[in-house]
Amino acid sequence: MSYAIISKTHVDALITAARRWSSSTLALELPAHVADELALTDEDADRAGFTLLITNWNTAVLGGDPEQGHVDEDEIEWMEQEYIDDGFAKPTAYAFDELPGSPAPERVLRLIASYRYQSDWEGEGLRHAAGIIDALEAAARHQLGGRSAADLTEMPGFQDTPWLPGEDDRDLFLRAGA
Repeated sequence: MSYAIISKTHVDALITAARRWSSSTLALELPAHVADELALTDEDADRAGFTLLITNWNTAVLGGDPEQGHVDEDEIEWMEQEYIDDGFAKPTAYAFDELPGSPAPERVLRLIASYRYQSDWEGEGLRHAAGIIDALEAAARHQLGGRSAADLTEMPGFQDTPWLPGEDDRDLFLRAGA
């Protein structure tokens, strides 16, 4: 399995959904621990976004969290330099930029599926990023009233959401289909 580096736009979309949903009446319908995880201050949004980016970087570049001992410390610099030489920058900071539009749950579930695929090294789990991703997934599924995963993949909003959104996809919550 190969892993891809996700974009800042991908993370901005996930953080946008968390902030919008936590400030809506939806938050009143969610379990308290889910609503609390989604309620991000500006500082929390930046910290959560950085966590999402670095978790993905560690998976794609190093094969998992370096704290778990997957990679010899001597190899880390070499492996990271390979990606940097290919035009990817290691995340050192993140500043949240809200996306316009309303985050449809089908679109957010597609973004979550992509994030999990790109960032969960061989099923080990997302470690530090799990809280926000799990809360977003719970909130999205709640809005869809318990539809099955098979039903979701047939929904237009799920199908036409890019797997790896880039800078040209900052309008993804404005697009028709969800």
